[in-house]
Amino acid sequence: MSGRVLLVTGMVRSRVEPTRAPRGNNLATIVPDRNSLSDLIFANRDYWTSGCAPSWMQDLRVSARQQLAVVARQHTRSYLSGQLLPFPDLSEDGPWIVGGHQPELFHPGVWFKNMLIDRLAKETCGFGIHSIIDHDLARATALRVPARDRERSLAHASMIPLPLQRPASSDALLPWNAWGIDRSRIPSTIREIEQALRSVGISQPMVREYLEELGSYSPDINAAIGLSQVRHRMERRNGIGNWEFPMSALCRSDAWLTFVQYCISHANELNSSYNACLDEYREREGVRNPTQPVPRLGQQREWIELPFWIRLPGQYARRRMWVSHTSSQCRIAPEPSDDGPVLRWDGDVSQSRWLVWPRALMTTLFLRVFIADLFVHGIGGGQYDRLTDAIIERFLRIQPPKFVTCTATLWLPFPGMDIAVERRLLDESKMLERERQCLRSAPQQALDLLNPHQKELAQEHQRLLAQIPPRGHRKTWHREMKALKQKIVSAIEIPSRNWAARKAEFDARALEHRVLHSREFSYVLFEERDILDRLSKLAES
Repeated sequence: MSGRVLLVTGMVRSRVEPTRAPRGNNLATIVPDRNSLSDLIFANRDYWTSGCAPSWMQDLRVSARQQLAVVARQHTRSYLSGQLLPFPDLSEDGPWIVGGHQPELFHPGVWFKNMLIDRLAKETCGFGIHSIIDHDLARATALRVPARDRERSLAHASMIPLPLQRPASSDALLPWNAWGIDRSRIPSTIREIEQALRSVGISQPMVREYLEELGSYSPDINAAIGLSQVRHRMERRNGIGNWEFPMSALCRSDAWLTFVQYCISHANELNSSYNACLDEYREREGVRNPTQPVPRLGQQREWIELPFWIRLPGQYARRRMWVSHTSSQCRIAPEPSDDGPVLRWDGDVSQSRWLVWPRALMTTLFLRVFIADLFVHGIGGGQYDRLTDAIIERFLRIQPPKFVTCTATLWLPFPGMDIAVERRLLDESKMLERERQCLRSAPQQALDLLNPHQKELAQEHQRLLAQIPPRGHRKTWHREMKALKQKIVSAIEIPSRNWAARKAEFDARALEHRVLHSREFSYVLFEERDILDRLSKLAES
């Protein structure tokens, strides 16, 4: 550990180096150590039976888990049946291993979380649970696909739009659960993706079966649920027993609304705690961007912003939540103003048709505190949830539950892939850099002594070096050397052009190497059995 140290609610926090994704193929990173995770799960469980947490929080945790079990059963059983239906039931007393992600076609490192969750659940006689963060904005609506076309012989990555459909009445950036599925585009999307993959030697991706199954679902299903159900069915066919639920469905439960009402009742404290922890995190981590990792919460006159989204009846876009407390009432609005829609809250948000969703940090705060016995993060979420730890301590005044951070690196199985290429590219890069430095600072070394003119320039350069005047008398000498170097630079124009051509060719090969060795390609570009075998072995080992 290194860096500046800050005091947060009596605890000393220091900057922690972020968890890094492994660079090699078929490797995983798990922090803390894989062998300690079972102990971590039961340490978190013991905290809730120790009497350290307030009774209202323990009671809310019990009801939240009971209601989540109902939500997960209803959701999962709506599309799974027979041998694919999870068993045993969530009502049994086993640890809950929880993770979550947006319903996008993520890379294998993200999918690895689900494999690890399932493995830990089986090792502890518990339950794996995946939260579909369907209320988050749909940013990844195109698939990054490697390709090699006729004009460019080297491999590159292209973006192919997914067959999704936004509501006709909106052109704003929308949550995943507002998008539909454009079934008419599925065949052309499959052809485009498969053609690109064939050009780089990938012949058996699962993407055709995936998108064809997506197209067979009910026309009323939204993109978040459709994309997730195809993946979940695949997991169940391969023995991965996690339950699933959409976060927006949990946000209709009484337990969630009870938590929202607690936050509204303590709006000033939540707003100030959130901002103070954010400021300390930015200072500790050296973050200068005012929007990273999240923006500060605002305050305008009597209006206080809280870290939630609200969705008004009949609208697709989510809006910020502002609350205003007066002596007689509390009001909730999407803007700090009385001019727009305002909900006069009488202590029961559940009676309103307004939907209340958590922002990023509050999503994991609620899941970690009131649902999970262990929460499994990716590397990005794990880094940011150090901020959530501080908010839990300062606002809820409890010990933050421990979590695990994990990811994996899997490369697409391109034909003839050579792991030694990276070392050769590195050596070549160093050689080119040495040549560039030489051409800039010692161009005389590139002179061709078989060329009479260039030999004469080299001799003149040697003569000047041998006749350096004493200090204070070098003005004329410097002028002559500068003029000579200009002549040398002009004389070595061909070597310079040759270097530039070799550098351009090297850059193209290096770019292809980065494309072919990227860990960011979606899991649907892999062959199903291959990727699941590789990820499962990493989760078990």
